[in-house]
Amino acid sequence: MTGNHIHTSFFDHVFVRGVMSSSDRKRWKNSYIWDLISTEGLPHLPPGHPARVTVRAGSLAVALAVVPSLVPLITSKHARKKFKISELLKREFGVNGFPFALMLVFGGGAWLEWGWNRAKATRSGDIKNDESFKRSKRRTAISTFVVSLWAIYRLRNHRKPTQPMADIPLTLSVDNLSSKTSPSLDLTIIFCVRALDALFQHAIRGRCNSEHSSSDTEREDAEKRAKVRGHLDVFLFTLASSRIMWCFVYQPFRLPQSYVKWINALAEIDNRLVLTLRALRAGTWRYGEQSPAARHILTSYAVELGYPAGWGDPAKLPPISGPSADKIWQELGVRSRSGCGGVPCELVHGDVMTPSCAVNALTRWIRAFMKAFLIYLPVHTIPTLLVNPMRFLSDPFSILTAISRSSAFLATFVGTIFSTICLSRTVLGPKLFPNLPHQTIDGPLGGVALGCITCCLSLYIERGKRRGEIALYVLPRAIRTLFKESWLRSGSLSVELVEK
Repeated sequence: MTGNHIHTSFFDHVFVRGVMSSSDRKRWKNSYIWDLISTEGLPHLPPGHPARVTVRAGSLAVALAVVPSLVPLITSKHARKKFKISELLKREFGVNGFPFALMLVFGGGAWLEWGWNRAKATRSGDIKNDESFKRSKRRTAISTFVVSLWAIYRLRNHRKPTQPMADIPLTLSVDNLSSKTSPSLDLTIIFCVRALDALFQHAIRGRCNSEHSSSDTEREDAEKRAKVRGHLDVFLFTLASSRIMWCFVYQPFRLPQSYVKWINALAEIDNRLVLTLRALRAGTWRYGEQSPAARHILTSYAVELGYPAGWGDPAKLPPISGPSADKIWQELGVRSRSGCGGVPCELVHGDVMTPSCAVNALTRWIRAFMKAFLIYLPVHTIPTLLVNPMRFLSDPFSILTAISRSSAFLATFVGTIFSTICLSRTVLGPKLFPNLPHQTIDGPLGGVALGCITCCLSLYIERGKRRGEIALYVLPRAIRTLFKESWLRSGSLSVELVEK
């Protein structure tokens, strides 16, 4: 792709192709204005020139940092009363702002490499061979590394707002940060993950490449790489998402508050069920005991759903499966837990109001699919509208299929975690391990952990390329949960060195 056709998506496809006639289109593409738009206003420079790289980086930084923060301030009167546009612009366009840091990383690195290459070329002449190409790659890495250190330093010195401000994209919200926590930590983790992914993809390409150069072997190598990447993407997604879901249940303080709300809205889990799981892990809610500190959590929930309060009382619930559990269920009037102990299925299923685990999983799947469809609708349609709007008329079925496939992935993710938890506490645990107490089966290393792992296999529903992007999206958030908050907020030299 040439430099004159790199940034042509909106004007080329929406305005030029959709409105103009063919003759007008040719005149427009040959005009000086078109050259300015498609070449960042620098048509006389090659695409890789540092000046053009700087302009592209600045445009991207403004789109990521300034525009998302300005939209709510412009459209909402309440937001304008709470935040000041002038303070926002000062923060973002200052030397310690996110746009300047991004321009510094990409544009500064390009300028430093450009000057280094010019100096080398004047000394040794312009000799292009494999060795010089390797040296050029090393110079690129060193230049980017140097300016990245400086950019991180500038971001860490980001001026603290005097009043509540809109959040910086890709970083933790200001409310969740202490004065000693780095605002650029999440951004650093994201860049680190992307860099490791680039190295990993390079290693796979070299590992799978064949010594032969025929078209058949190249096709086989490509298929082999696609299979390896697909399975590894699912593996990484499983590691990351299982950690995120486990933290959502037991340690939500390790996740951004907005992330917790989004998961809860999609899964529709009553907060009292989650509180019970946390109390069960802490030992303050125990089967067969009074548990006065947390006894009221499920009793109020049972009454609200229309069931007897005793169904949520840990002192009355059977701690072990078997004939003794059936006697207790007969006294309580529970018919869905024959031979099994633990909490009645009706309370676990919540507002689905059914004793059937299969019906509960199917209902959860349908609900999650409808919500996910609304989420993925703009994700798939907006890029198509900007790049190729005629595709809606020529091939609408493919767009609908892509949206449905992504929605099915999220719906299966939600349905699988519910069905796995029900399966573990109703079939696997009681039947395979009849003497295992439900304090363990329903604990953090029982059905919940198994559900957090198996639900991640739903990523196989997505297309190959989407799998990788989704895995890379959740991986930085999972890595963030591995650090102790006390260490991150200590402001020690070790935190600064690790980030740099």
